[in-house]
Amino acid sequence: MTKSPELTGIGGLFHFARDPLAAFSEAAALHGDVVEFSQLRATYLLLSHPDAIEAVLQHKGGELAKDFFTRDLGAILGQGLLNAEGDAWKRQRRLMAATFQPRELAIFSDSMNACTDEPAERFTDGELRDVHADGMHLALDIVVRTLFGSKLERFDEVEHALARISTEYRLLWQTWRALLPRWVPLPSHARLERISAELAAILLELIQKKREEPGRDLLSHLIAATDDEGRGMTDEQLRDESMTLFLAGHETTALALTYTLRLLATHPEKYGRMLDEVDGVLAGRAPAQADAERLPFTSAVVREGLRLYPPVWSMARLATGELELAGVPIRANTQVILSQWVVQRDARWFSEPARFRPERWLGEECASLPRFAYFPFGGGPRVCIGQHFALLELVLVLARLSQTVTFEPSGDELVLAPVITLRPKGPVRLRVRRRARVGSNAA
Repeated sequence: MTKSPELTGIGGLFHFARDPLAAFSEAAALHGDVVEFSQLRATYLLLSHPDAIEAVLQHKGGELAKDFFTRDLGAILGQGLLNAEGDAWKRQRRLMAATFQPRELAIFSDSMNACTDEPAERFTDGELRDVHADGMHLALDIVVRTLFGSKLERFDEVEHALARISTEYRLLWQTWRALLPRWVPLPSHARLERISAELAAILLELIQKKREEPGRDLLSHLIAATDDEGRGMTDEQLRDESMTLFLAGHETTALALTYTLRLLATHPEKYGRMLDEVDGVLAGRAPAQADAERLPFTSAVVREGLRLYPPVWSMARLATGELELAGVPIRANTQVILSQWVVQRDARWFSEPARFRPERWLGEECASLPRFAYFPFGGGPRVCIGQHFALLELVLVLARLSQTVTFEPSGDELVLAPVITLRPKGPVRLRVRRRARVGSNAA
């Protein structure tokens, strides 16, 4: 274990704030797989070896709790799966697990295609689009339609509320406000509380309607789910899980789509190979769940995008007592940090780690990877419950979008601004090129 002077103290805090991705990458390169640092009287440990990450996520969950940053999201998300703990989390996970199994997701393919077609048809050849803004709108539309079964009358209201929540939360964690204790009454706290209450009220109204008129949507499935004693979720639990799906689900998927489109636009030979696959397999028809396996290069493009630009770029756990992780002694109250950005760009696990090479996922190159050298959805018992949904959505949206339009680089530099998620600092602009739909039976 080596202490990082670069990350320690107030100077380390500002060093990290300037460029979190570089700060963690440099610390791991300089000091190895176990890096200790202290900030604001808290002790942190950055673990960058897959064995240690497996110990944290797979084997030591009972001795580690959610970190401060995730628990802080409870003010917005309530006690959904993301930040629930103990028996409450176990019960919710069991209630929700069946709904998110791959075999249950086929019914949502049509909604994913319809949501993709609407904006794509409006794109004009040669125009510059902010694909991040477009992706956020598209991903939210998909979450809304799959969760509720139809487009909301108050969709614009929900979208605006979510954007305001993201803005206020970034103000708290990306500015001088992050240095203040959370009990200090700041205007951002009050605004967050008010906006979250407004959104919660909308969700409770929708939950009541779904209880009265269930359908084939995710929310109806969650309402119908019961435990061994025949108990289902309360309206408050359904609200918290819906809030988590809204915020965590749509933003991470939108970011993955954004960065994947930019990678394709800047690697035309890879883009061409993917287009050939989509055209050859689908022949103009809309993709369905079964097509995901028939589009191996498209799926590899998604996996490689998640490797290079993981929407959740780091995660953390809090040691509730003294323990040992993969031979590393951990003191109580230490924040244990795992960074997907660092590990998934490590040359020990991935050859040419900074290059966009989707083909690495098609042969034997990645077959013998350590289990936690790649973990964009986390891992272990608390692996993201929506990973199958997200992967299906990304493959289908990418394939469907590619039947209508492609994108070219705009010349803009990509600047990242990571906080909880790996957000871009500004617009991600790409130039649209319209395509003629292949096949005469286009759907």
